Amino acid sequence: MHLQIYYHEGLDVQLHVVQTTEDWNNTMQNILDSCQHNGVFPIIHLELHGYENGIQLTNGDLLSIDKIGEQFRQINIATGCNLFLTLGVCKGLYLLFSTHYDRPMPFCGVIGSFEVMRADDIQLRYGAFYSKFFETFDVGEAYAALKNTETNAPEIFTQYRYIQVDEIFLDGYQRYIREACASSVMDDRALQAAAESGKILQNRSVRRKFQKGFRNEEKKRRLAYFNQARKAFYMLDLFPENAERFDVPKTFKELAEKCKHLVTI
Repeated sequence: MHLQIYYHEGLDVQLHVVQTTEDWNNTMQNILDSCQHNGVFPIIHLELHGYENGIQLTNGDLLSIDKIGEQFRQINIATGCNLFLTLGVCKGLYLLFSTHYDRPMPFCGVIGSFEVMRADDIQLRYGAFYSKFFETFDVGEAYAALKNTETNAPEIFTQYRYIQVDEIFLDGYQRYIREACASSVMDDRALQAAAESGKILQNRSVRRKFQKGFRNEEKKRRLAYFNQARKAFYMLDLFPENAERFDVPKTFKELAEKCKHLVTI
């Protein structure tokens, strides 16, 4: 991608040609070292082959989403939650599945697509993004430039998304509530717990009473788990200022209210 060069004090632009897994690992380690020892806050732009489960390097090596996510997680921790990604990668936003609502966030924001991408579209859109970003240092304005860039070849258009960390947490946690805490799921878990403990539920009435009690106890534990998850995801132990910097929900009521306005990832 052709980059228009801007000179700003403290800004350094580097190109890394990554062909093998060893190249990739060395590059990620060098970036991590720079963050840990030189106070670097990087924006990482990737242009690689991608698919739903990861990326493919020039020599054919495959890197899984989980491996990539863990490397980014370490870099993000070293930056105090300031790693930003722009992905010129087919189906690059599947990297979101490397995030876990109860583990430290691997980046604070990402731009990319769930779709197949074309080189001409990448050059066009990210050219506009970085031209505006190097001018303003405002991600929102730069993303608007990317989205608003017109092309004479509409068939190359790709749907880009700008996803911030709060969306990632809310989406992940609401999925957990919806999938793991549904009444039917909880009732099945209650029966499993009874079987594992050797408890005999003699009839339907006893079974229903036991399931109701199990659900009530789980609701009490759920708030403690929620607080544990948000503390881990936003790294509040390491960076307590993140409680104010990010829109961190403090209660289930706040979580539910924020999820009303969430566009599911």
